[in-house]
Amino acid sequence: MDWVKPKKERTKRNGEGIHDDSQPSALKNPVSRAESTVKKSAIVATAWLEQLCQENVAYLQQSLPVAPVSRKKKQAQNSIRQMASAIQWGSGTLDTELDEGPDVLDRLIQVFASHPLMPADLTDPKVVAANELRLKTCENIAKWIARSLPVQGIDSYVGLVSVAWIHGLRELGNDLPPNLWLEVLQSVLTQVDRAWSERSPEQLLPWLIWSCEVPLALATQLSQLGGKDRMVIETLDRLALLLEASNDDPTLWVHNGGRNLRALLASVVRSRWAADALGARAWYAPQRKAIAQLTKIALSLTHPDGRPLLVEPALGADDRGLWQALADLCLPNKSLESLFAAVFPKRSLSKSLKSDSPKSKSKRLSKKASVVRFPEPGRYFEKAELATMRRGWQHEGFRIAVDYSRDPMWIDCMGTNGQRLLSGEWDVSIHQDGERLETDVGWSDVCWFSDDDVDYLEIESAVEGRCRIQRQMMLIRAEGLMFLSDTLLADESGRWSLDSSWELAEDIEVRSAAKSHEAELFLRTAKDERCGLLLPLALPEWRRQPNRGKLYGEAGKLILHQEVDGDRLYCPMVLASRKLSSKKPFTWRNLTVAQDLQIQPAHVAQAYRVQIGKEQMIFYRSLAKTVRRSAMGLHLNSEFYTGRFDSDEATFESIVEINSED
Repeated sequence: MDWVKPKKERTKRNGEGIHDDSQPSALKNPVSRAESTVKKSAIVATAWLEQLCQENVAYLQQSLPVAPVSRKKKQAQNSIRQMASAIQWGSGTLDTELDEGPDVLDRLIQVFASHPLMPADLTDPKVVAANELRLKTCENIAKWIARSLPVQGIDSYVGLVSVAWIHGLRELGNDLPPNLWLEVLQSVLTQVDRAWSERSPEQLLPWLIWSCEVPLALATQLSQLGGKDRMVIETLDRLALLLEASNDDPTLWVHNGGRNLRALLASVVRSRWAADALGARAWYAPQRKAIAQLTKIALSLTHPDGRPLLVEPALGADDRGLWQALADLCLPNKSLESLFAAVFPKRSLSKSLKSDSPKSKSKRLSKKASVVRFPEPGRYFEKAELATMRRGWQHEGFRIAVDYSRDPMWIDCMGTNGQRLLSGEWDVSIHQDGERLETDVGWSDVCWFSDDDVDYLEIESAVEGRCRIQRQMMLIRAEGLMFLSDTLLADESGRWSLDSSWELAEDIEVRSAAKSHEAELFLRTAKDERCGLLLPLALPEWRRQPNRGKLYGEAGKLILHQEVDGDRLYCPMVLASRKLSSKKPFTWRNLTVAQDLQIQPAHVAQAYRVQIGKEQMIFYRSLAKTVRRSAMGLHLNSEFYTGRFDSDEATFESIVEINSED
């Protein structure tokens, strides 16, 4: 382990910052910087264990504090159950290669929840049987940890089970044979050594558990350690550096669509609880700010019901306890308090508001929400290949979340009332002259733009060296429109076809119109609620008109199919969700695009007019070299343009205009 005097290191960080440009590139990440700030020492975790139990194998086990038997026993029991719940926060979305990992964690949590702190009545046969079962379960889990750690130490569930086992040492440790108890602890500390020496971990969550949470959790169980022990102090410094680095670059925390973010925050919370139990120093403002910023990111990836976005809804929980714990850690923080009130309007997460009546509480939250500045509604994390778009923090619906770090990419589109409309993979299938092309490739970003009117993201992927796919996602706040498109740019002409497919959310179905090409999304309820209108802009409005495509629903998916003879194919779609119950009239038209007074074919540029009620929009896309062209009186020199029609001025107001780098 690397050791350093905390006060000296804090002075160094305050004077120089946490960035060190002189370090090799392999060390320029938050974990490496945290480790590279300390000096070498001969003391490591396993050596520390050997020093602690030189003469008696059971010495370490005997050093555990005795479980309290005072009036505070009820509080201690609640604390165990609280920790058992905290271990599970965010765990449902974690990736694991161990089929038995989640089951082992569940069994261990059940042991915690049912374990009595007071000695049981051993004259009752049922109590005796229950104790024997509990002891057998503890032994099996201890053996599983010792067996799994050497080969699967970086698996998230192995880390969670191990840290949960350590948190329960005080109550469960004396039930195990000393040799098994010590074997497990030696395996745990060996893994801690590995984490301390690892400069560039593949995954942040296992590293955080082993290098920060496990040492602090173990310190709470051993009477020899306290808040001023150097292992405790330096572990807190390591965690503080990691948190501070996230203020500049949260990529490690939000990779894989943020699926590990809740579990990471839960580990930080549990580490803080352990530090508080040891009487260790509190965090300073930079660390509290970092936790608040990470919490805001987690909230941007959260559905109004509390479950995470960008995962199967069944995998995520609302994790109410986590939000309460994070709110408590960050207090006082008016900005975060107001954000909680906006995201979860039906519940209060601030201790300062618990004494208020519901009526006065609602007024206070509304007032604070109106004066406190919220984060930008659109967030883009380029390195993590993740973006969130929303109408505003005080609107529970009309949002897009997208994770294009995986293929097929995942997208969540939510309607005005917060109902998920599209949720799952957004895939693409391409055929050239009847031959299907392999599209299992990664995406790279092309453009991100966000302002008061719109969030816009464009990404690109190459397909077998034959073509490129450019994908556009746009959320227009005021009009309540989502714009989704795939563009095929082929290297050679041919008979091309493209199928864009989106997975529908649960209980959502597609109903195509009989005489026209639009479709509607319905929520399957007793009221048969209409919740989305789909307009395939590149297809004519009426089916009787010549066309080579269709929009339809099949097997839980929404599919937009289009064909072309040539080398360019544009497949745009508008999803409208705002005020659909009013049955506003709508239409869309393919516009003529001209260049030097010559009408341009579809493979050069395309433009469309969309009208929903009194609102009119224009969408333009150049598919060839960008030059000055005109459409509907607009003179454009852009690769992509979206504008709204101002009926009072009889002009178009630009919403977004993307210019080519050429």
